[in-house]
Amino acid sequence: MKESYTVFRPIIKYNSDDILRVIKEADIPTLSIPCEFKEFRPKRVLERYYQKTGIYFDYNKVFDFARRSLSLPDISSYTSIDKDEYLLNLF
Repeated sequence: MKESYTVFRPIIKYNSDDILRVIKEADIPTLSIPCEFKEFRPKRVLERYYQKTGIYFDYNKVFDFARRSLSLPDISSYTSIDKDEYLLNLF
């Protein structure tokens, strides 16, 4: 925004195969003991549903669908918005 405010809403946008590929390519060591809570995370639950049905989840396709379906403007339209308009209409 013009006043240099930044709204940061992060999302980890890596698909599981991307994560595994990077770990392998960078030779990053992993723990042999799995996290006991990893299967309960929402992203992991959705991943398991996709695996069971034999389909592949891709964040880029989800974001493209959202942009088309919701007619979202380009990200650059948000960088020039003033603070009041953002806080009153979008936040």
